[in-house]
This record gives sequence, C-alpha cells and structure tokens, in this order.
Amino acid sequence: MLHSMRHEPPNYHHRRRRIKREPLPWEIDMTLCMAASCVEQDGESRIVAWTDTRVEGEGAGSNSGYKYEFIKTPGWRALIAGEISKARDLAATFREVLDASELHGRNIFDKLNEASGAHNLKLRSRLVQNRLGISFERFVKTGEHEVDQDTRRRIWYELDQLNFGCALIVFGFIDGIHLMYSIDELGEVTNRPNFVAIGTGGVIAESNLHFREQMSVDSVERTIYNLYESHRIAVASKAPGVGETPNAIIYGPPKDEELNQEWYLTPKCLTVLSSSFRKYGPKVVGPVPSLTRHLKAKAEIPAWIKKLQATPSKKRLKKPLR
Repeated sequence: MLHSMRHEPPNYHHRRRRIKREPLPWEIDMTLCMAASCVEQDGESRIVAWTDTRVEGEGAGSNSGYKYEFIKTPGWRALIAGEISKARDLAATFREVLDASELHGRNIFDKLNEASGAHNLKLRSRLVQNRLGISFERFVKTGEHEVDQDTRRRIWYELDQLNFGCALIVFGFIDGIHLMYSIDELGEVTNRPNFVAIGTGGVIAESNLHFREQMSVDSVERTIYNLYESHRIAVASKAPGVGETPNAIIYGPPKDEELNQEWYLTPKCLTVLSSSFRKYGPKVVGPVPSLTRHLKAKAEIPAWIKKLQATPSKKRLKKPLR
C-alpha cells in the first residue's frame, strides 16, 4: 500500500536560503537625544546633553545603551540616534576628518560639512565595492563600458536612495563659546544655537522646548528641568523606543587639552526634578464647564442671496459682453 512504501528523505539542499530581515522604518531611529546651551551664574557657557538609554534589537531590548561618542579633543562630543553601528561609523569619519587645531568659529560649519561629505563618499565607495568589486571612481569613469546597462541603473538607483541611516548631535566649545550642530540622515548640517533633539522622540521634545522658550541665556537649573520635562513628555506620549531611564551630562569649556569639565546628575537631582515635574508639568484635565449656551449657530443666508446664487451668471448681466 502507498502508506507502507519507503520514501526518500526530504532534500534540504534546495531550500531557500533565509534572508536577513531589514529593520522596519520605525525600528531604526528609536531613541531620544537632546542638547541645550545655557549659562552658569558666573556667565560661563554650559551645554546640557541628555539621552535615554533604550536600545532594541530584532526581538529584545534593554535600558543599557550609551549614546555618547567622542569626536575630538578638547571637548567635542556627539550624541547618536539611529542604527548604532552606522552612527558609530559616522562618528569615526568625523574623528578622522576633523583636525581640532584647525577648528575656529569661522570655519567649523564648513569643516563639519566636509566631514559629512567624506562619509557620504565612503558609503558610496563601499556600496559599489560590495556590489561590483570595483572602486566608485572607476564605476563613474569607465562603468559605462565595463558594466551592463541594467546593472548600472540598479547601482545608480541604490546610490540615489543611500543615506546615513543615523543622525548626530555634535557639540563643543571654541574660545569658551558653546556650539551645537545636528547632522541628519541625508548628511545635512544645521547650526542649532539654543537646543536640538533627534530620534523618534525628537519632535515631541523640541515642541516642548519651544513651549518652554528654552534659550542659551537660561540658567543651568532651568535648562536641566526643561530637558527632563521634555523627556518625560516623550515617554508619556508613547514615542516608539524612547526609554524612561535618562543619562545626562553637563559640559563646560575645557580648561586644557586633557581636562574636560563634566558634571553628572545624582539620584538626589532626579528626585528634585521629579518633584518639580509633578508641580509644573502637564496635568490631567478635569471637568470642562458647559459651553452649550456660548455656542453660536450658523447664520441663515438671506433669501435674496440664495436666489442670486441660483441664477445663472449670464442672466445676471443686464447687457451681454462684447
């Protein structure tokens, strides 16, 4: 009988190879990083950097992420958002390209754009090398004669869709003056004098910082509270991937090339901030008084206007147009 026949073992050699799943768009940039400038009581500039600690993989996550990156001595740091490996790769490019001895207030913006362009070229070269085994320069110059048309079109399409896959906040001091810049996933560098936020919670945080009118002349205490409140609101708003545990560092202008001024929040500071948030933060809305008697009904359109609107436009003219 058929059920008693001996069967050959299944052939596993022709099974489809499992393809690694690419992260979904909302699984990539899950974080909250903020930085805000302020002043100490003696007038010295400060930068308060604030991140959550949430990191997530394909099937798990934890509050164990460190989202600070060293850029250059003295005192240049970065906050990272997006795919961690890509963000650290971008920070490595900035470390390689930037020369601290050449940085000053008049060229820092151009130098950051130069570093961003260098990373863009690195990614393009890496993509072409991985796909075709040749350099990007060779592909541009002689690819028309060496690569078939369909492959060239596919490569150019991938190059057009290429982005950093991450974002950075780069900040530091030059001559005691605070400077902050954001680099988005397309490599665009933007000067942010007062505050900046990136990640999935960035829009919510920036909205609250605008509401609080955070400025570079605010005190350190007020700035720390504004960032704390923005973080709490982003968490309460269920921003994807934003963790509840904060990691904040207050930076001051470096005294020399080796010594950086840094201060950290203690558990006592977080207790005071939590108490202030309960006092000054958003509250649950209670019963709203009745508005029915204050509502205004839609005004009735007079009959002659209704008749005029219903009349064809040609009949409204007393004389025909010539």
